[in-house]
Amino acid sequence: MTRALANVVDGEKLDHLSDEIKATFTERIYNAREEVIRAHWETGKLMTEFLKSNSHVKMTALVQLLADRGAGKERTLYHCSKFYKTFPRYSDTDKLGFGKNLSWNKIKAYIDPPDEKTPERRVVSFEVSKEVWDAVRMENPREGEKISIEALDATVEILIKDV
Repeated sequence: MTRALANVVDGEKLDHLSDEIKATFTERIYNAREEVIRAHWETGKLMTEFLKSNSHVKMTALVQLLADRGAGKERTLYHCSKFYKTFPRYSDTDKLGFGKNLSWNKIKAYIDPPDEKTPERRVVSFEVSKEVWDAVRMENPREGEKISIEALDATVEILIKDV
């Protein structure tokens, strides 16, 4: 059916439509990433400005207080602060050279590279209870899929809160 339809539709028009669709997705995904990155930068800016007017508060304490109030996870807030300190002008992120491939994960890796003691993440083997494993499998249902430590940590954290 598809091949028969391809003979009826003008190939050049179909190629043009295909190119437009790809460009639309590329641009929208880029714009979404850009908004995520800008939100993290603006969060860092807000936190830094707050600290300037509240010099008795330290960043560590502010991050904990904000996390307790649901503003984000401590680690994310820490990265936001470090992102803003590293790039006080948002436009300087262009100097990273990623272009449209820039992502929040790439920025985190740039501003907080692994230290010499732990140059790369290691695979850790451990035993987990059936309840934890079932919860993780619900998040990652594909058979044989490797589970990230972050996914397991988040699941364990959820299970602990529910207890």
